[in-house]
Amino acid sequence: WFSQGQVGSVEPASPDADAWTHGMLVVNNWRLEDLILELQRYRHGHLGCQAQVAALRISGAFHLSSIDTILENLSSTLPVRIRYFSRYWTRVESV
Repeated sequence: WFSQGQVGSVEPASPDADAWTHGMLVVNNWRLEDLILELQRYRHGHLGCQAQVAALRISGAFHLSSIDTILENLSSTLPVRIRYFSRYWTRVESV
């Protein structure tokens, strides 16, 4: 950061900072709720998660070309299931 007469400390950028330019999302120890909110930006319709699973932690690299594949992978690695109410309404729930 900087302001008039002051400059803050400079820190190196994360090596994954530009991953989105290559269609990837890289997360490190994110809350599941935060991941779902980010994935919502790349998918039509509503994507949400139950409060019971919102605090689960996740790390990984995800291809943003298929959000449904990411969701299915979540269900095989976390104690969650993916519930499709319709093509445009999906929720991550506890098993």
